[in-house]
Amino acid sequence: MSFSQAHHDFTFEPYVGEKFADQDFRILVLGESHYGEDEHQISTFTATTVRKHGIQRPKAFFRRITEACFGYGWDWIDPDRAWKRIAFANVVQQIVPNVSGSVTYDMLVDGAAKLPTQIEAVQPHFILALGNNVRRALRLMEGFGEHPDNERAGALSIIKDTPIVHSYHPSSRGRFKFQPVAELLGRLMWEAGRARDLADDAVETFAQSVLLDTPRSHLVINSGQARP
Repeated sequence: MSFSQAHHDFTFEPYVGEKFADQDFRILVLGESHYGEDEHQISTFTATTVRKHGIQRPKAFFRRITEACFGYGWDWIDPDRAWKRIAFANVVQQIVPNVSGSVTYDMLVDGAAKLPTQIEAVQPHFILALGNNVRRALRLMEGFGEHPDNERAGALSIIKDTPIVHSYHPSSRGRFKFQPVAELLGRLMWEAGRARDLADDAVETFAQSVLLDTPRSHLVINSGQARP
């Protein structure tokens, strides 16, 4: 299958947090694929997956995404607040079978053809691309190129006018580290904020919007001290 032959409609609607459109910095996270059964081949499956495994019973994959997007370790992050502020989509637009299933090149070609529609629907300021297969798919897209700062940063590209931060897949043991990914995103945000005349603390405000309420230390809970 050639890239030009692939169909341009996407099967799985992107997950878009309810506060996403209001953010000064809109991040679309691009994953690789859904694994499951034929019954999961429905348009709302991405949103259902994020709510179940990102918010209600967070799995490591989704925890690591929020760490990268907001720059805090998981213990500080409220998953509900985090996922209200970002968007998520998968490149591959068909269910990969749970048993011995794997992503093929044709799946990536088909997904890459549909990515422009997904990106247009979400309208992100930045894309966080997870893993090598997502990078391979993005390279098939018209308008993909190296980011001007790529030589200095090492993990940046661009699709039309949207910067892309590339990372290891969050499930790659020992290789995915949220700190360098967050630092790259933060630098892009700071530069974008300056270009758009946002407040100097806009990036910090975005990051802190997902923090849990600070708990009281056990040193003072029963000490009778008034909380400042």
